[in-house]
Parts: sequence; structure tokens; C-alpha cells
Amino acid sequence: MNGHPRTDSNGKLLSHPDVELRTHVEQVLEAARSALDGHSSSMRSSWPLLEIVVRLHDLGKGSAAFQRYIRDPKGFREPRSEKAHASLSMLLGLRWIARKEGLGNKEHLPLFRKQDWIILVAQAVGGHHRGLGSGNDLDQWLLRDETIDAFDRQLEALPLTRLGEAVGLDLSSSLLDEEEPWFAAAEDLEEALEELENEAPCQLLNTRLSIQFIFSILLEADKTFLAVTNPRDHLTRPRRKLEPGLVDHYLEKLVGPVNAALPRMAPCSRVRSPAPPSGCDSVQSLSMNALRRRARNQVLESLATTGKKRFFSMTLPTGMGKTLNAATWALSLREAVAASGEPPPRIIVAMPFLSIIDQTESVWRQLLGDPGGEVLLPSHSVADRTYDHELDCSTAEFFVDTWRSEVVLTTFDQLFMALLDRRPRHQMRMHNLVDSLLILDEIQTLPCNIWDPVGAMLTNLASMGETRILAMSATLPPIFPGTHPLIPDFDDYFQHFQRYRLDLSGLGQESDIGDFAHRCAVRSEEWLERELRVLITLNTRASARLVRSNLAETVPEEHLEFLSGDVTPRDRLTAIRRIRAGEPCIVVSTQCVEAGVDIDMDLVLRDLAPLDSLVQIAGRCNRNATKSCQTVEIVYILDGKGKADCRKIYDPVHLQETWRLFQGRCQIEEREVRELCGDYFQALASKKETGAATTAKLANWEYAGLDVRAALRGRASDKLDLLVSEQDSPLLVKLEEALDERNRWERRRKLRKLAPEIRATSISIYPRPGLDPNTFAKPRRWFWILDPGFYNPRTGFQPPETQSHDGALEIF
Repeated sequence: MNGHPRTDSNGKLLSHPDVELRTHVEQVLEAARSALDGHSSSMRSSWPLLEIVVRLHDLGKGSAAFQRYIRDPKGFREPRSEKAHASLSMLLGLRWIARKEGLGNKEHLPLFRKQDWIILVAQAVGGHHRGLGSGNDLDQWLLRDETIDAFDRQLEALPLTRLGEAVGLDLSSSLLDEEEPWFAAAEDLEEALEELENEAPCQLLNTRLSIQFIFSILLEADKTFLAVTNPRDHLTRPRRKLEPGLVDHYLEKLVGPVNAALPRMAPCSRVRSPAPPSGCDSVQSLSMNALRRRARNQVLESLATTGKKRFFSMTLPTGMGKTLNAATWALSLREAVAASGEPPPRIIVAMPFLSIIDQTESVWRQLLGDPGGEVLLPSHSVADRTYDHELDCSTAEFFVDTWRSEVVLTTFDQLFMALLDRRPRHQMRMHNLVDSLLILDEIQTLPCNIWDPVGAMLTNLASMGETRILAMSATLPPIFPGTHPLIPDFDDYFQHFQRYRLDLSGLGQESDIGDFAHRCAVRSEEWLERELRVLITLNTRASARLVRSNLAETVPEEHLEFLSGDVTPRDRLTAIRRIRAGEPCIVVSTQCVEAGVDIDMDLVLRDLAPLDSLVQIAGRCNRNATKSCQTVEIVYILDGKGKADCRKIYDPVHLQETWRLFQGRCQIEEREVRELCGDYFQALASKKETGAATTAKLANWEYAGLDVRAALRGRASDKLDLLVSEQDSPLLVKLEEALDERNRWERRRKLRKLAPEIRATSISIYPRPGLDPNTFAKPRRWFWILDPGFYNPRTGFQPPETQSHDGALEIF
């Protein structure tokens, strides 16, 4: 099978039209070495693995068909399977591994068993264009009929000697001495996967993450010299120093010296359902700033005794400064790791919602002095994809995509796609999770059906290199057992708060949404007269629109705010900034303001929801404890057909457990909340599927990855995105130019660059009978452009006709 493809007069094998295969492999090795050098010494020990994978990954480019294609891509007329190189590279790599002695030893950490090498080569070499594969995928990459037919012709004229010289490996003629080497490779792979059945899930997940780590660096290195204009500037880019005292300097500007003596915290009663103070109108025993300083001092004390602990938790009531405490944790540990001789770890902060990212980014920008993208990188759906205005577009986009920044602010979507999604564009970031300081804010928002895989994957991630993880919430679910609490006596903080009480008396009587909207309009006169800040949170957009419409008859527009999915992300953030200004107002919202949004309201009305959601919305009531105990009214709202709104969107088990805990109660004080949440989460863990089966299938490669967006928010196959062109006319022009671009790669690049602007000015709807998008929008390729007149920044999407609240227009 050892022949010679048609080559140029110098006999060169090419990897790209203007790059020799030998040069490409040398460049990828250089970039991979540089990326690995940015990691801890324990992770750098995996260089033998990475080096071999890099040398193997493009072996298939030595085929005669590929060489004909790469010399004349536009003129190539043969079937695509003839020039495909990933499966051929995988086949050659697996046969090379099968004949290589000495791979099954502890020299090659973190993997050293032969079966691990086989799976690593199959995934990294076979998947470096396709993404990670399940066990079944890996088998099909070798044994699909079309692939086998191509193998026959590709192997017939493969220049093994010259190919080996190009990649720096000994490819002897005996490499392919079987009659049908693809079957031999598939059998080796099947045996390697069967070996996994005898392994503990924890060990399997550790091996999986190690494979993903190597795969991730290969993906980044494979693109470095192609995407970056001056690649060696990227490879030698110095790391930035971040001083641990940044938080001190920030706090001194806000509240004065941070080391002032603090009053002792009095011991608290641990009795369930304590009697509230008379009238619930006493001031807090310690000021909010004093409590925040105490919490920060405890974080610093905990850091001094962390030792080799890797997984931390921070449980504090809302408004207690978790963002700054987390920054203190991260900056202090970063300094300590760097002082030990390791590279300074990257800080990655992940949050569930864009509204939280906006305020968190503001804090970090003030901490860091409004830095550029090389220091602080927001990475989410509406973030500006700029890194450094002096860099060309391709280079800047590469730095954004690979998270080459000291501090990265991202969403749970982006974080867990880097960890769990099979696709290369997400896996390329995965290696930067290893050795990072990872902060998970508002972790209670994770749906319980993925608690087990997320907990297991992150626990194993925390064991790699110098990785450390901090999970934060006011109501921490039991996802990560055995974490080290930064605030050991967190219960005392909850016991000292009496900012709000949950009033459950409204649950005794069901409220029709029309009647509820009317009552709100009547009460609004008193609210305005008393100059109150009122938040009304409903479970569906339809109910929120109706309540806002009723209030608009009595409340001036400047005092009325609306936050729901009917409003574009750009306008929601603008409204949140107006609300934060502190003026009297009435805010009508859906659940988009629940977790982490830093607004302080005097009165909250909330339709029934699971307990953790109710507690989160209650955290917006009297958040800064500037008043005596305020009220969060819980109501039970029915739509026009008599169906409860809460049952349309929430899991029935979550609602049942909430209702169980509410039985026999008329009110719940803030000091009781944490214990109730503990009971609630334990009940869910015992009754709900938390994803243990998914964890096992990820561990043994039955699953290549997870559909993260579907796991976090459910499937959105029937969702329709509408671009509000009135908000940004120049965007529509740029979109048209991008769609008209004939070169598909350039069109893709332009659309990706526009994606944050598009998402910031779009809304999503779920069409129902009576809501035909053709009556208010026009399709343009895969976009829908909302017609003028159907959107208002204050009220959001306005359907073409006013619908009665009878279910004809249910947009959640």
C-alpha cells in the first residue's frame, strides 16, 4: 500500500494551499507547547501525550486525493469522501498506537494505560474537525461504508516514509500490513471502550477530562498560526499581574478604611420558626456595611487555612457582597499560586443571566481600572467581540474565542458548553478551565436534572492541576458535597436579618389575572402617594403584559418599568439601570429579575413559584436593609381559562414541595429561609432525577457530550427570534450586507461579528394559534425582521391585535 501521490517538483506534502505539512506540524507543536506552558507543572507533564497527538492529527493529509484537492480546491471535482482526512488520520493513528511499545506506563501522566491512549487518539485525531464522539460515533468514523470505500483508494497510494518524515514519526510499512486495517483499528477501539465497564465513574470522568484537556489544546494550536497575524506575539504574550489589594482600594473609595474594628456578633437562636419582633419593625442588629466587612474578614481568614482544598462554597444572604468576596478569594489565591512558582491562574466568573453579568462586569471594571480585553473579557451572547482595537479582526476574534484573558466573565451556557458540549468551537476553550479559579454565581438556578453530571464533572475538574472552584448562592443546593465553606457560620448571618417576610395569606384564595391586574391598578395610587418602589413579578409574559397595561392607565410612564422576554436585552438592561437610580417606581416583570439583579424594592408581589425562586425574588425586597421589615406578598394567579400560571412553566414536584413547606403557615420570616431551603433541596434530591444516568453515560463515552442549552432552558425548537430593526437601523444594513456575501466563510465571519448586536436587539416568542409571525415580521434567510410599529422600548413586543387573556396568546 506504499505508493506516491502526485506532488510538486520538490515532492512536498501540503497541509494548506500555502503551507507544507511539515511546517504546519511544527507550528502546531510550537503553539501547543506554548499553551501547555501556561498551565501548572502537573498538567505540563502531559506533553508526551500532546506531542504525539499533534504529530498524528493530520496524517490523512498525505493521501493523493487530499494533495490534489489542496493544490486546486476550486477545481477539485471528486467526491468529498476522497479528500476527507480526519478518519484516515484516526485510522493511521490507531494503527501506530497499536504497534508502539512502552505507552502503557506512568511516564505519560495523567493517562498511562494503553486503552486510554487508544481513546485519546480516536477522539482527538478523529474529532479535531467533527468534535468529540460517542463510542458509536467513533465506530462509525471508521466503518461507515462510504469511509471504507475511500480507505481502499486512499491507502493504496499513501507515501508512508515521506509522510513520517513530514510529521516526525516512524511510519514503517508494517503499519498497514492487515488486509483490512480499519477492522483491526475498530476492534482495538471496541476493546478499549469495553475496558471502561470495570472502572469507577470518578476515575472514568477524570480520564475523560484529561482527554478533553489534550483535545482542547490541539484545537487551539491547530488554528493559532492560521488565525493570528503575528502568532509568535500571541505565543509570547506576557501575563498581567493583578494585585490582591484591588478590592481593598475599591472598598476604601466606597465606605472608607476596610480594617475598622467590627462589633461582635451576638449568638443567634437556632429555633425553627422564631417569633418575629413586635411589628417586625426593629432595625438590623448590625449595619449592612458592618456585616459585609465581617463576611469579607471571614473569607480572608478562611483563605489563610485553605491548604490543599480545591472546592469552596459561599452561602450568604442576598445583598451581602458575594461579588466582592469572590473577587477577594480569587485575587488572593491567584497571588498565592503565582508565588509558588506556577503560572497565575485565570479567573473565570460564570453567572446564569445577562442582567447579573452587566452589574458584575461593572464591579470588575472598577476593580481593574477599566482594562482592555487582554485583562477583562466579557464572553456571552451580547458581549462586544472586541479584544484590542489595535489587533486585526481575525486575531482579536481568536483571542476572544480562546479566552486568553486574565479575567473572563461568562454565562453558565458558555461555561458548561466548554465543559460538556462536544463541538470543537466550545471544546477549544476547555483547557482554560483547568488551572483556573472558577466562580459559579447563583448556582441554585441549575435545573436539578443536571445536578449530578455538573457536580461530578466540576468535582473532577477541581482535582486537576491548580484548579479551584467557588460555588455561591443565598440558597446553595446539594450539588457539591464536601465543599470548604468560606463563611463557616453562615447561618448566623441569616438569623440576624429581618429585611422581609413572605406573606402567604394570598395563597388561600385563587386570583383571576384580570382581577389581580385591576387590584394592582387600584393600589398603585397609594403606592405612588407613599413614593414606594414596588416589584410585581408574574410567571408568564401574557400576565405581565396585562398587569402593565392596567397600571398604565393610572401610573405615569416615567414611574412604570417593564421587564420580560418581550423586551430586548438592550432595553432590559437600560430599564434596570433606571430602576437602580432609586426613584419611586412600579416594576412589572417576569422571572428575569429573580437571581442576582441588584435592585432594592419596598414591596414585592410574586405569583407562586418554587421556593428557591421565591427566595431569590424576595432578595430584591429591602435588599440594603435601609427600612424596617418589608413584605413579599405571594399570590396564586389563574389565567382566563382557570389554569394556574405557575403550573405552565414549573416542574410539579418543585411546586408540590414548596406547597408542602407552606402548609399551616401564614408568613415566613427571612431568618427561616435558609433552613427551609435546605429541606426543600433535600426533598428534590430524593424525589427528582438528578442526572446520575447521564453522568455514567458521559463517563463511558456513551454520550459524546450534552446539549447544554436544552439542559439549562429546555428545547427551543418552536421558538422564533425577532430582530427589532427599529432599535438599530445600521445593524439591519450590516446584516443585509453579510447575508449577501457570496463567500460562505466570509459570510459566517460577518454574521458572527454581528451576533452580539443581533441578540441584544432581538426578542424570542413562542407562536401559538392566532399568532402568525407573517402578520408582523418578514423572513430574511434564517432571521425574522419585526415590522415597524410592533415594538416599544417601554412596553416591549406589541402583538398585532389586543388579545383577551384566554390562552390564545400564551408567550412565556
